Amino acid sequence: MRTERSGSSRCAARCGNFGDDATTRQVVEHVYVDVDEKLWDAAEWSVQAQLDYLRRN
Repeated sequence: MRTERSGSSRCAARCGNFGDDATTRQVVEHVYVDVDEKLWDAAEWSVQAQLDYLRRN
């Protein structure tokens, strides 16, 4: 599941869903739709790290 979400985060950020200026919250709302919203703040940390990586590479 984690690998699947990681790929989904990449796709959401890169495949035109949000573009290069995607916010972490936008990606979390898209990728973690099946997860309790109470956990979304924690999910943002993971997504932020992924977006930082993608923007550097």
